[in-house]
Amino acid sequence: MVDYSDWVDLIGFIGGLAISSMLFPQVWKVYRTKSAQDLSWGFFAWYAVGQIMLTFFALVKGLWALYIPMIIENFVLLVQMIMKRHYDSRAVKSSQSKSHLCQAPLDNNVDSTNNV
Repeated sequence: MVDYSDWVDLIGFIGGLAISSMLFPQVWKVYRTKSAQDLSWGFFAWYAVGQIMLTFFALVKGLWALYIPMIIENFVLLVQMIMKRHYDSRAVKSSQSKSHLCQAPLDNNVDSTNNV
C-alpha cells in the first residue's frame, strides 16, 4: 500500500498558503490608495477570532500544513488592522481640517436684517 500522507500534507500546505495569500492584494490596495474606509471592523473581529481558534487547533493537533500558513495569515491580518486604524485616523483628521477651513468667517459688522 502506498503512503500518501506526505502528498496530502503538501497539498494542505499549498492550499493553506493560497488561502493565506488572499489578504495580500487587499493590503496592497490599502497601501496604494491610503484608504481603508471600505473595510469593516466587524469583519476583522470575526476573522481574527476564527483565525486564532483555528491556529490554536492546528498547533495542538500538530497540523503543520495548517498552522504555518495560518501564522502568516494572522500576521498579515494584524498588518491590515494596523493599516486600517492608521488610514482611518488620517481620514478623520483630514476631514476635520477641511471642515474647519470651509467655515465662513463671521463678520460682526454685517446687519442680518438688511436684505439688499
